[in-house]
Amino acid sequence: MKTMFKKQVIQRIAVIIILAAIIGFAMLGCEGPVGPQGPAGNSAELEITPPTKLNYGSGACNTEPLDIAGLTIFIKIDDEFIYIIPETQYKLFWNGTEINNGNTAITSESGTKTITIIDIIGRKTTFEITVNSGHIFEYISTTASTCYDDGFDTYTCSVCLETQQRNIISAGHDVEYTSTTVPTCYDYGFDAYTCRVCSETLQQNIVNALGHDYGNWSIPVITSLTSPVSVLPAVCAHDPIHTIEGVTGTSLDDFLAKLPENTPDTPYHFVVNITGLTGSRSTIGTLGNALYNNRTKFISLDLSGSTFSGNQIDEGAFSYCTSLTSITIPNSVTSIGYGVFSACSGLTSFTIPNSVTSIGNYAFISCSGLTSITIPNSVTSIGGNAFYGCNSLNSVTFQGTIPAVTFSDFPFPFPGNLRAVFYSTNADNGTPGTYTAVRTPDDYIEWTRQP
Repeated sequence: MKTMFKKQVIQRIAVIIILAAIIGFAMLGCEGPVGPQGPAGNSAELEITPPTKLNYGSGACNTEPLDIAGLTIFIKIDDEFIYIIPETQYKLFWNGTEINNGNTAITSESGTKTITIIDIIGRKTTFEITVNSGHIFEYISTTASTCYDDGFDTYTCSVCLETQQRNIISAGHDVEYTSTTVPTCYDYGFDAYTCRVCSETLQQNIVNALGHDYGNWSIPVITSLTSPVSVLPAVCAHDPIHTIEGVTGTSLDDFLAKLPENTPDTPYHFVVNITGLTGSRSTIGTLGNALYNNRTKFISLDLSGSTFSGNQIDEGAFSYCTSLTSITIPNSVTSIGYGVFSACSGLTSFTIPNSVTSIGNYAFISCSGLTSITIPNSVTSIGGNAFYGCNSLNSVTFQGTIPAVTFSDFPFPFPGNLRAVFYSTNADNGTPGTYTAVRTPDDYIEWTRQP
């Protein structure tokens, strides 16, 4: 019993001594303001005896561990050394990274390295070590740069055989002018330059092909679909080898058949002034039938001086006239009927006059060349699939409202969700404005109203 009591007394005394030591150290370092002040405001600083080893490396690429043997850190107050700080109460840092005795110092680059010491209350001091180390690189080879790709020099360390590449930046082409190719009616022109390095020929200052210039040669105004039509011969001003012979046809259909082939960029422009146009594309003798029969000839039509029977364009009047690039219809038209311009894939522009009140089912379906369309405020109804399949359409402007009950909700008149967005803020009449389309990764077309 006495022995046990004696052990307990000894243990308690030991605890008291340890606590006293801790409190004494805390009072020494922390009494008064924390920082470089000691008790009662006296100046408290860190002083060191540097470690024995201050030089590292042998000039090769080997590394050595940090060795702090001999390092002693003191607290100094009023020029008196009064306390040696044990290893557990400070840390070492190099380049902001904590290192300890035995850790590998970074010795891949020669030079003077500063080791920072920070004690437990934040006081700092430093010492320096000298590193004489690093790879010994020897040149091996060069991969030359090209006009397109960077090159590099290759070096290998003679000690550890590590390889290093040092970039040679590509200078690009070094060109000199060689010749000029002038544009022709069919081919573009350009200045040719040759690279002195790789001998590649480059084209610059490209000029578009001129196309044909037949001066005043033009298609006469068409006043009858069945009367003879003729034009005089013409010579291209750019190149006399290109000529148009005089063409005479017994009717518009026959005349179109005799015209030379052309391209979408150089359509034939027709002005048609006929009263009471009628009939579908499949009806022989109609304007649509003449265009369909000659759909290898690209045509631009101006019908603003014509009229349509009943002020409406009949069902399928111009359907599948794939070479029709543009058409202007008269302001007297009030209805664009069922499938009127369906599958007119060459149609790149179309203006709906402000007289139109109704756009029928399938009116412009699969007009894949249309990129934009404006619906005037006169339109009060749009039929199902009216613009469906117009997959190049990326802008639609509604100048007015349209009652929801007369804007087909199935089949949808437009590709994507345009109808839903148009009525999203006004369910009864829609919201006028310009709507633009974005195609999603899964090939769906989403519409947004622009501010």
